[in-house]
Amino acid sequence: MMSGKVAVGGTASYTNQWIDDNFKSSTLGEAAITGTEDYGFAARLHTACLRIFKLVSHYTCRVSIFQKEATQAANVKEELGRLYLWGESFPDGDLDRALEQSDEIRNNVLDLLRGIGETLIRGK
Repeated sequence: MMSGKVAVGGTASYTNQWIDDNFKSSTLGEAAITGTEDYGFAARLHTACLRIFKLVSHYTCRVSIFQKEATQAANVKEELGRLYLWGESFPDGDLDRALEQSDEIRNNVLDLLRGIGETLIRGK
């Protein structure tokens, strides 16, 4: 597959196609990471997870030469897209403001983001 697009089940996934076409920015979440905007801890953690996830996805897609590996790479890209799109619901630091409404939801979201980050860093 020379085009860089991974086919799953004979057709390219819409999410994977979208990521291939639109998710190439090297400045992903730059404001959240550098603190140039009003972002809280949750938004920064989400952005850090996205950046690591993007690197993992890029690496996974580059080393995928067998069909099983290509399918796994497509799955990684699809999950990256989901995490990205979930975060898009909370622009300009709104994630932390939304999480201020409920301690339970805030703790659950932070635990999930922490778990995603640990999984991406440790590879387990």
